[in-house]
Amino acid sequence: MKTIIKTINSEFSLNYDQTFTSANNCEIRRKLIPELQKSLASKFRPSVTQLTKWLNSIHKSRRAIARMRNSGKLPKNLRHIHANNWQNDIYNLLFTKKLRRIKAAKELFRKNDPNITDYDKESLLRMLADRVFHSPEMSDTDKEDHSKTVVNVYDLFWRSAELKHLLRNVLDPKSASSTTAQLQRKRNYSDEIQRYDFPPPAKAPNWACNEQEDVIYDTEFVQTEGEDEPSFVSTPSSKISAEQ
Repeated sequence: MKTIIKTINSEFSLNYDQTFTSANNCEIRRKLIPELQKSLASKFRPSVTQLTKWLNSIHKSRRAIARMRNSGKLPKNLRHIHANNWQNDIYNLLFTKKLRRIKAAKELFRKNDPNITDYDKESLLRMLADRVFHSPEMSDTDKEDHSKTVVNVYDLFWRSAELKHLLRNVLDPKSASSTTAQLQRKRNYSDEIQRYDFPPPAKAPNWACNEQEDVIYDTEFVQTEGEDEPSFVSTPSSKISAEQ
């Protein structure tokens, strides 16, 4: 999506210093969305609602960068520093979350908890050890209390409701009961807006994947199995299949 936007006339560029719903950006979107539909028409026919959600997600990320730059936290000539820090932030939060979920799963298996006993222990622990199954997180300043930080949780579009329920409603509450300040920070979930659209890992079990129609994959942040850090590369647009 971001690659396609770069090919559109600059007059259709969203203003990242303004809110997504500002009058100016609403007018820009009114012109931009038909242009995007034309560019995608050969392979996809996304609805206005789909495009609005994708644009909102992109705007949220770029507005955060613009606000950091304007506040002096991100020097205009040092964007690469922000990119590295952002990448490290995501990796560190992912690593911490992965470890605490594994610990929680082992404890639940030990206690024969009915919420987890239907899963094969070895397969589930192996899956939890792979960071591609965990949603990226990024810390930010709390809008209500600037002295505190919150964690914005970004959903992975391919993940099924069952997988998200297991991670968020079974494992996370268990780990929260024995974890201190790091986990207790407020977490913001907004799956429709804070979301990455890239394909499921090749070894993902069927129950963990959504059956999806054609989607436009995110072209800036792609998780790769077996890597220690996120990869920032482009991926082709294609159809996601839940049949692995």
